[in-house]
Amino acid sequence: MQFLVDWIDGLPNASAEERATMCDLRIFVGDTNACSHRDDAAQGAYESVVVPAVHLAEGIATDWWSIFGGRDRNRTIWAYGTGFVLPCLSFGCDGSMFEVSGEQMNCENPGVRFWQVDAETISREEAECQLSGFIGDVVERLLHERIEGSEVQLRWERVSESRQDPDEAAFCEAAGALGLDPYVVDDRDAEFIVGAGRVLSGTPLTEFLAGVNLARPEVRDRALASVEEASRTFTPSRRLPELRAAAESVDCMLRERRDGEGVWGAAYRLARAVRRTTGVGEEHEFDSVCSIAGKLGNPSFQWSEGLSGIDGVVSRGSEVHVHLRKPRYAGPWLENFNLARAIGDAVCFPEEGDSVINRLHGAERQAAGRAFAAEFLAPVEAVWGMVQEGYDIGEVAGRFAVDPRVVQLQIENRGRIEQACSGTI
Repeated sequence: MQFLVDWIDGLPNASAEERATMCDLRIFVGDTNACSHRDDAAQGAYESVVVPAVHLAEGIATDWWSIFGGRDRNRTIWAYGTGFVLPCLSFGCDGSMFEVSGEQMNCENPGVRFWQVDAETISREEAECQLSGFIGDVVERLLHERIEGSEVQLRWERVSESRQDPDEAAFCEAAGALGLDPYVVDDRDAEFIVGAGRVLSGTPLTEFLAGVNLARPEVRDRALASVEEASRTFTPSRRLPELRAAAESVDCMLRERRDGEGVWGAAYRLARAVRRTTGVGEEHEFDSVCSIAGKLGNPSFQWSEGLSGIDGVVSRGSEVHVHLRKPRYAGPWLENFNLARAIGDAVCFPEEGDSVINRLHGAERQAAGRAFAAEFLAPVEAVWGMVQEGYDIGEVAGRFAVDPRVVQLQIENRGRIEQACSGTI
């Protein structure tokens, strides 16, 4: 992703900030220029849009913490146009990776058609560099034109100050995960964020807050109470005594992200490694949560009572404890999958601390847990072998006690799973 700005002098905009920041704007996503468009009125194709950059910069600066703290909530830049046409380009962050994608868009007034653009996944650090560089250029242009005290300047100064203080940045990103502006948070929201921060930290905190951002205050309070209760409850029925050793026994190199892959790559590799470590063959299927937990030292695993607003909590201490809410309206396939997700979280992220299992998709730990669970419960080569023998997806799913969608995704992802696992023993 790259922003290219060529300033234009002398245009007659009434607003001083707009007049100072009128530009030819191009935004590259991969090798594609997202601003390429056809103008029906001029009957021509153009490689840039003529817009005041101040509105786009102010929008990104205002939503900075929601852009990087939010999960499953993409931001579309055309909403920052303020009457000017911008391409339909969306941002989304899973925690460590930042995805930029676009889609074709036709505008009737004015008659402009933007073409389809690439999707690109870059590191969060690179995304922060590109976005902050663009905002900084706009602020510098305003100051050069002797315009001080603009909204974008004041907001960006505040965001920049927060980014320099780790504790303040953590609070701001936590507020962004809840969909809140950290600089106007009310007392109840602030107390909730601080309370969650006493139990969770880092990515687990962000993912917990993002998972309850749409919930009513009383619902999210119950979810936090569930996490707090689970974090201090250590009962034999929820311990997996051999999980920590299994996580530590796998080659740490398997966790390293390779070029071009997301968190799923390491998750697939680690799922295979844990099956080997626990002596589970490729053809072995798990028919219940107790059969899964039994391979990790607890064949009498039990569900947790009273969990609310989350699917589970993984507590890490000398031993790993998994607290899972029993699905109310699903069969064994979801029970198995949620336990495998929790195991995956403990294996993929073995550091000390607690974490949650919830229903987010665009969040790195939740995505890693799902990828791990799919390959752990239904190894792709065993699935593919059955398909080649003529079994349909439903029959394969029944064999491995997973949802048919898991089997379908394993088949669709077979190439990237094998690529991720290539070169490993």
